[in-house]
Amino acid sequence: MKLFHLAYLIMLISSNAWSVSQELTVSGWPKEWLQMDSKSPHWANNPVLGKMICPALTRLNLLEKRSEAQLLSEIKVSDREQKVWSFVLSKDLYWWTGDIVTHEDLANFFDKNLEQNLRQSSMDSYEIPNFDIEHSKLGVKIIWKSKPKFGPWILNQIPFQKQKDGKIVCAGNWQPQQLTGYIEEMISKAPESTMSIKFTAQKSADLSFQYPHSSIANAWARHPDQRIRCSRKIDLPIITGIFWNTNMPDTNNPKMRAAFTHLMPRGALLRHGAGYMGDLLSGPFLRAHPGYSKALLVKSYSVETAQKIFAQQNYRYKEANGELMRPDGTNLVLKIQVRGSRETLAEKVIASSFQSSGITVEFQSQPQGAHGILTSLTLPWPNGNLIHALHSKSKSSWPGQFATEQLDNGLEAYARSLTFSKPDFRQLRKIHKILFDQEPITLLMQHQVCLKSRSRKKLPKVYIRNPDWFQKLTKFTMRTK
Repeated sequence: MKLFHLAYLIMLISSNAWSVSQELTVSGWPKEWLQMDSKSPHWANNPVLGKMICPALTRLNLLEKRSEAQLLSEIKVSDREQKVWSFVLSKDLYWWTGDIVTHEDLANFFDKNLEQNLRQSSMDSYEIPNFDIEHSKLGVKIIWKSKPKFGPWILNQIPFQKQKDGKIVCAGNWQPQQLTGYIEEMISKAPESTMSIKFTAQKSADLSFQYPHSSIANAWARHPDQRIRCSRKIDLPIITGIFWNTNMPDTNNPKMRAAFTHLMPRGALLRHGAGYMGDLLSGPFLRAHPGYSKALLVKSYSVETAQKIFAQQNYRYKEANGELMRPDGTNLVLKIQVRGSRETLAEKVIASSFQSSGITVEFQSQPQGAHGILTSLTLPWPNGNLIHALHSKSKSSWPGQFATEQLDNGLEAYARSLTFSKPDFRQLRKIHKILFDQEPITLLMQHQVCLKSRSRKKLPKVYIRNPDWFQKLTKFTMRTK
C-alpha cells in the first residue's frame, strides 16, 4: 500500500461554518479515494466522504471517549432486560434526490444491515437473538426476543444509504457534482447556498496536505539529513513495518521476533528517512487513541539485547566469520517479501543492521517461504478495532496473521464494547500488551502529513481525537468566489 493513501485525513466539515458564495480548494487526496463506488464501504470512515456525503447514523467521538448520534435525535434502550431499542431521526433530513428521510427508510436500513454487521463485527462470537423491527411516524423500534449481549451503537461508522435505480443515495449535507467516476467538486445542500469544495492536484490550493519529499519505502526518494520544518503536523493512521510470518522457523518464536525488533534502528529511519515526519510506536495504535498504552515503551535499538536473546535461544556465532547459526548449525537467513522491484531505504537499513549481527536478509517479491513482509498499512480509525485484521476467523487478515485464543477473546470483547455508548478502552490496552509481548509486527514508524494553508492567519492546532477538527480549519481557509 502506498504511503500516501489517506483513508482518514479529514474528520468533519459542518456547513454552518461558512457563509454563502464561498469555496474551498483542497489538495492531497489521491484520486482513488475520491472514486464514486456503488458499494462505498469506506465512506463512513473516510472523513471527507463519510460525514459530508454519506454520514453514518452514529459515530465514535474519541475526544469525548464515547459514541454519539449524527443523524438521530434519540437512541434509547428501554425495559430492564434491554430488549427494546428505540431510534428517532433528526428533523429535516433529505436524501440526495430531495426526498425526505422517513422512519420507514430507517427501518429498511436496519433490516438490511443490522444482522449482517453484527455477524461481521463479532466474528460470530456470540448468539444473535431473533428480533422484530417496528416503525411509525414517531420512530423505529427493534424488539429482541431475548436480551442481547451487545448495544445499540452497532452501526457506528456504517454509511446510512439506500439504492435507487441501481445507484447509491445518501442523506449527507453535501452532494458530489457527479454520481459516477471521481469526485472533483462537492456542492452544499444548504438552502440558498453556493458553497463548494473542489479537489485539485495544484499546490496552490487553499488547504493542502503535503507529504515528505522522502519516504523510507520509496526507492526514488531523496532522504533528508535534517528535520522537515512543519508548523502543523497531522498524524496519519498509516504504519510501515515488518509483519512476521509466525508459522515460519525463527519467526515462530516471540522472543526471536523481539530480538529482530531490537536490531532495527528505527530512530535513524525516522530522522533520515522521513525528516521526523512520523512517530515511533510500541503497538499498531496511534498515540492519540485512548486505547494506546503509554506504559508500553518502544523497544530500544540494542544490538547487545538482541544478541543476549539469541544466546538464550541457543543461536550461536561462528568464530570464523561471525555468522549467526541456528540451533541445528545452519546459517540464519531471513527472507522478507517486499512490494516493489527497486531497493528502498528501509531495505538497505534492515539488511545492513542485520548483517552487522551476522544475519543475512534476502528480499523477494513472492510470499512463498518468506519470514515476513515489509509493507505499509492503514489502521482502523477512530475505533482502533483490529478484529478484522488479527482475529483467527478473519478472511481479510493482515500479512503474516498472528492469532491466539487470548488475542481472539480480547478482540471480541473490545469489538463488543464498541456497540455501547462508552467503549472499553482498557480492553484495547490489554490487546496492545498482548501484541507488545508477542511482537507479531516490527513497527518501523507511523506516518504524518504536513498541513499547509494559503491563509495568512495562523492555523489552529489540530487534535485528531476531535472528529470536528477540520471544521475549525475552514474558518481560516474558506474564501469568497
